[in-house]
Amino acid sequence: MSKEQGYKVQQVLHDIQLQFDRSQLALPELTLEIPEGKGEVFFHDIRAGVARARGLLLPNPVFKRNCHRIAVRFRNQFVGTPDLRRGSLTKALTEFFILNSHRFLTLDGTARLLQITAEEHPETVAELRKIQIPTRTVFQVLRGLLRESVSIRDLQTILSSLIQHRPMTCVPEELVELTRSDLAPYLCECYADPSQILRAVTVNEELEARMREKIERTDLGSFFLLEPVWNLAIMQALDKQLAPFQRAGMVPVVITAPDVRPHLRKLTARPFPHLAVLSWNEIAPDYCVEEIGQVAVLEETVRELSGE
Repeated sequence: MSKEQGYKVQQVLHDIQLQFDRSQLALPELTLEIPEGKGEVFFHDIRAGVARARGLLLPNPVFKRNCHRIAVRFRNQFVGTPDLRRGSLTKALTEFFILNSHRFLTLDGTARLLQITAEEHPETVAELRKIQIPTRTVFQVLRGLLRESVSIRDLQTILSSLIQHRPMTCVPEELVELTRSDLAPYLCECYADPSQILRAVTVNEELEARMREKIERTDLGSFFLLEPVWNLAIMQALDKQLAPFQRAGMVPVVITAPDVRPHLRKLTARPFPHLAVLSWNEIAPDYCVEEIGQVAVLEETVRELSGE
């Protein structure tokens, strides 16, 4: 997938229209005070740009309502920041909408996406209907991808993946993982350097085994039941290993086993919202992994944290 196809959200920034002649940040039904500076940023331009880059459709009434809720969150999070100037505000707004892009997708929006795709790839959508993959399942898979900032612009590949893997499972979260594997070239392109080297932190095999033991699988999906003290120990170990990424200004990347990946991502979503968690199945053949650290947790560390 090429950058020209719009997968890089950074390209959207070139199209954002900024006007700095007022002292407020305006949004329909919502006005935000900007400290230390003048400026009006058009929320709709930024949210529309992110939506296009992610493959979402506009306009949409639910999309607008969600944008309003997200804007309120933005106000609560950023208003009062002492140094909220033009560059940092643009970056913060765009980043904020990217992290919330999964909230923009609706069930009706998914149906519209399928209608548009049917015009260009009728055989794919016809096969989707033939094997009875409901629109809600497609919606849940697309939202699962967006939740981790994975673009859904290449809907043809995503739908073909669902058709291929649907006989194996009907659980949306499992279909998300299988689809991610088919999007490996795109995922690697997002995080690798120009020489196709993916610098990442890996997870110790013993820790993966420990986490794997705590995964409970049911007909409705899998659940992660790791003890809180182990969660804390993993977060501390991970924080230490991510320091090189922070110093280099790089997007942090962790690679782990396929069955562990979704649970590690959920575990880290709040403390490390920008962390990319990939599985070994998501490393495309043309890319090489350079390990710059490994996450491991010692039993004695867990005992210390538990006060034993």
